[in-house]
Amino acid sequence: MPNIELSPCRACEQEVAVRAKACPHCGIKRPVPSKTRLVVVIVLLSMVAGCTAIGVVGAIAGDDTATSSAPATTTTERPQTARDLAEECFSAWDGNHDGLEALIRAQLNDPGSMETHSTRFNADDSLDDGSMTILLDYGARNALGGMVRTTATAEMATDCEITSVIDYGF
Repeated sequence: MPNIELSPCRACEQEVAVRAKACPHCGIKRPVPSKTRLVVVIVLLSMVAGCTAIGVVGAIAGDDTATSSAPATTTTERPQTARDLAEECFSAWDGNHDGLEALIRAQLNDPGSMETHSTRFNADDSLDDGSMTILLDYGARNALGGMVRTTATAEMATDCEITSVIDYGF
């Protein structure tokens, strides 16, 4: 007879084969936590703890405001050029305007299908009127399931908020 390793069920504590898919006593699925899952949980918890520790140490090391002799500066100036405004308002990660993406996504038949290709602006756009025009190229599924690529046009204020969507592209 083969030697079967037994362990207590995590629910009813009765002896169960380690490889059992369900407890024969109480019926719970995966009655014995797998060692692989336990190792993964331990590794993930260790990574979270390590990242937290690094963040705390970094925050403590970077917090020298009490010992700094330089005055703190805050800038509330309006961007001077359209390029400055784009750098301030567009995502540093992918170069898109997240607020405009959200407005467009809310109007789509299949919001999950939206793929943003690029966000553009006219570098010569004057900010004298307090806004600039931005164009967002994107693709999404239409009501028939076909993928359509188009461009939306919107006005963005100097505070990075979308003031109006001129054309959703559909």
